[in-house]
Amino acid sequence: MLNLKENHMTIKARFKVFSQLFNMTYENKEVHWMEVDLHPVYDRGNKGNEDWSRNTPSGRLRLVVTNSDSFDNFKVGDEVSLTIEKIDVDKIDKPA
Repeated sequence: MLNLKENHMTIKARFKVFSQLFNMTYENKEVHWMEVDLHPVYDRGNKGNEDWSRNTPSGRLRLVVTNSDSFDNFKVGDEVSLTIEKIDVDKIDKPA
């Protein structure tokens, strides 16, 4: 999806959770973070995804998630979307 209003581009891409890798301590088995590997959605059997994959960027995304409350949001096989848009760094709130 491209939005070219006001010379502003927004890209929305679909990804599928391909794998999870948990990092934990040996002593107490406490998980510190999870690495999530996401691949683009191409499903040839799904007409909507097939059309989508022709009109969106492709690539691979690897995220490190440190908030354990968020781990369930990235289960293998889940599909997620990612929105990318240009930001004006001069308009971002800066710490005092």
